[in-house]
Amino acid sequence: MSGVRFRAGGRTEIGSHRRANEDHLLIDSTVGLCAVFDAGGSWGDGPSRAGAVGADIIQRTIREGLEGSPDPRTLIERAFRTASETFRTQPDEDGCAWGASVALALVRSDRVFLSWLGDAMTHRVTGERIEPLTRPHTAWNELVRRGAIDDTNATDANPNLRNVLIYVLGGEVPAPLEIISLTPLPGDRLILTTDGITNHIPDSTILTACRTISDTTTCAEAIIEHAILAGSRDNCTCAVIAFEGPETPFRREPPRKWWQLWK
Repeated sequence: MSGVRFRAGGRTEIGSHRRANEDHLLIDSTVGLCAVFDAGGSWGDGPSRAGAVGADIIQRTIREGLEGSPDPRTLIERAFRTASETFRTQPDEDGCAWGASVALALVRSDRVFLSWLGDAMTHRVTGERIEPLTRPHTAWNELVRRGAIDDTNATDANPNLRNVLIYVLGGEVPAPLEIISLTPLPGDRLILTTDGITNHIPDSTILTACRTISDTTTCAEAIIEHAILAGSRDNCTCAVIAFEGPETPFRREPPRKWWQLWK
């Protein structure tokens, strides 16, 4: 299935203030697929199932499509558009529209293909540094991209635009869909997070977790716990993908609690 060796782990938590967990975590190591979902856009009394439904559609579309070995970019775009169209044509039980942010990684051969909608984020940890690979699809960032405002000195712009999402599953999907591809180096990690995490902790906290904790699930737990301790009132979901080279075996140490490792 894949030319690179990887392992993936993750966790999703309701957090300390939400009545329900509307995030969703998808890890399918058999096809090299990981994704995090943050539901929104359902204003009924019950929790939105958009994350779980979107995950099911995307996972099924990719698994079925891989049987014909299509281009990964084409497959990811098909999965996103299928989920979005389903959301638009099939409202939830309350008759409300569905919507969800998503960040996705698909490992094929020796490369990883990444895409996203909304404000779910993907970071890459390589060596001793961390870099964001995605930017939230907000009205603010779109104006920055077009050169309409200067992100470093935008005193006249409406700051609320930072919270307005212009692309989500169930809403508008850009054409073409933005897809990043990269060849991971041995020791690299990809971190997929919902905004309940990235809005509350700095990138340095994610870097420290990745460089301190080898087990991917425990690493995700640590990142979530630090977001909650930092004051996050949102659902928190994190997926961690660790890569190794063919000659560099994974350490098979048992997972330990994050607080036993944090320095």
